[in-house]
Amino acid sequence: MKKILSCICVFACLLALSSCALLEPPAPEEFPAATEPPAEIIGYSKADASSELCGVWVSYTELSMKYEPIKGEAAFRAKAERIAADIAENGFNTVFLHVRPNSDSFYPSELFPWTSHLSGVQGVDPGYDALEIFCGLAKRYGLSVHAWINPFRVSTDPDVSLLSESNPARRILDDGDPENDARVIVIDDGIYYNPADSENHALIIAGIREIITGYDVAGVHIDDYFYPSQDEKIDEYQYREYLSRGGSLPLDEWRRSWVSSFVSAMYAAVKAVDPGLIVSVSPTGSIAMNRDRLYADVELWCAESGYCDLIIPQIYFGFQHGTLPFAETALRWSELVKSPDVKALYGLAAYKCGQEDAYAGAYASEWIDNSDLLSRQLALIRKLKRYDGFVLFSYSYAFGKSHTANGEQEMILLRDELK
Repeated sequence: MKKILSCICVFACLLALSSCALLEPPAPEEFPAATEPPAEIIGYSKADASSELCGVWVSYTELSMKYEPIKGEAAFRAKAERIAADIAENGFNTVFLHVRPNSDSFYPSELFPWTSHLSGVQGVDPGYDALEIFCGLAKRYGLSVHAWINPFRVSTDPDVSLLSESNPARRILDDGDPENDARVIVIDDGIYYNPADSENHALIIAGIREIITGYDVAGVHIDDYFYPSQDEKIDEYQYREYLSRGGSLPLDEWRRSWVSSFVSAMYAAVKAVDPGLIVSVSPTGSIAMNRDRLYADVELWCAESGYCDLIIPQIYFGFQHGTLPFAETALRWSELVKSPDVKALYGLAAYKCGQEDAYAGAYASEWIDNSDLLSRQLALIRKLKRYDGFVLFSYSYAFGKSHTANGEQEMILLRDELK
């Protein structure tokens, strides 16, 4: 068994690319800073370990072969086995695998082009099926695989010419129809499918159907990429059409209704294929940011059935965070999960171990000054009324070979908690 379990800074570049680490400043009204868990948390019994989901996010940058000195199927298979072995041998049971990070794929798709992270060029077949390989290895190691996709993100680069000609977004923009152009949003930080478009919903869900009918996955997972901007211009055409037909919802409510409609339709489509498949959503940890900036109605999804089976908020904060201290934030999410059909898991920030937390205010050095935050966080969330497991972001920070001293200690203590 590997002894080096760490949170590393060498992979800091992954943070900018991977979408389960949204690092925009949180909404300031959330909570005051605190140093101890609120009293209401204490006293709940520990979750049954046999039903606890202990997961790890494996991002597309961690699967990428683009910068590996040796490429090809054998090299990818070796890398995938190393990832699966690290995760399984250290007490985890679930992988959230990034198989469609943009409008591309790590598997042969009839709808989306091959990712550039296997062959080096988007749309070029690498000669092997990365998802199939990983699923086979995961089964050997006793791991469940949840296929993680970014539904609306097309690219982190706004240059449309970089997209493969077979990319659906490129085809939409190149077809010469100005109405179709409104289906794709191009802004400074990237390209996105417009969430306020039913054809986009159908495309994304058809892609999900490809995965769940073709691969041995336990479910489908989406994270916190919903609306890419608050700018009124990005869906101006669709909203104007809505108002012209007699619609009366304010823009923010209308946007939330579109996002909820997508999540509900995705859920229904997955369950129609196999009711046993799991649908999970990992929103950002700030409830206010979900509601007001990403237009994700997480309160609704947690309170009613038909949206998700697992909610996994990204609570990437220390106990002393200036606006979103961990204990209070975790408790609020636990209270938000009112539906008996929704299980509550918690995303923990392995990537912050040993690093300065830029948005933590006066306690920016908390992750540097302490080497037991993750184990303390796990101990706390296990006492919550609604607790079914946790997920670490992400593989490289938890199992990398380069590490900080307190990062290694964090993971040793966390591993002990899993025993």
